[in-house]
Amino acid sequence: MREKPLRCLLVDDEPKARFLLSSFLKDIKGVEILGETGNSQTAIDLIVDGNPDLVFLDIDMPGKDGLQIAKEIRDLNLDTLIVFVTAHDTFGIEAIKLSAMDYLLKPICREELRKLIARIRCLPDRLSNPQKLQDLIQYAETKKIRFNTRYGFKIVNVCDIICIQAEGNYCNLILSQDLEFMVSYNLSHVERLINDKRFIRIDRSTLVNLEYFSELNKKTRMCSFEKNGFILTLKASIKGIKELEDRQLF
Repeated sequence: MREKPLRCLLVDDEPKARFLLSSFLKDIKGVEILGETGNSQTAIDLIVDGNPDLVFLDIDMPGKDGLQIAKEIRDLNLDTLIVFVTAHDTFGIEAIKLSAMDYLLKPICREELRKLIARIRCLPDRLSNPQKLQDLIQYAETKKIRFNTRYGFKIVNVCDIICIQAEGNYCNLILSQDLEFMVSYNLSHVERLINDKRFIRIDRSTLVNLEYFSELNKKTRMCSFEKNGFILTLKASIKGIKELEDRQLF
């Protein structure tokens, strides 16, 4: 059983959500709040400097989302427990359950939070969290989707997709310089199938994977995406450029 205070960090881009979670945590004996932030890079810095026992991590954040921050925690070998917080099933609650990670649904329930803290206090200190985190990240990175084509179907790893371009009621998926194919769905349907915050529209007919973003020329509105030496250059709308900027890429 834990005897020391449970030292927590709150990471959420919504100030009201942080305030509510903070107020609930302050009512729980033996919990200490080290700090809070809505910025992903600041979150990493606070985790490195403060070494919290527990991080409440919002999944759906601008810039780096919760999963990307979790990957940095893993890559830096930081020894901290993570509780994912989400307003909806953006990433996949079932995936979090399967990895045995903990989570909270917004709006946060005071009693559910108390139960979660009680569960964590009963854990051996930071029990196997790195392996749980790795299992969750591996699941996300190997998410596969079946896409119907004109002649059958293809199974595609979502993280391999660079770009999806609308072609009327169909879409062209670009995976590499030598691999692209047409699927029998419109762009809105493909966007719902993928359901991944790494993908954004840079114009009405183009969906791109931010994992491969490399450059933007604001004057020409051309942006580049690079994968294994292959560079794909696309034109973004004014709204698309703003979306890129809102993701804090620059």
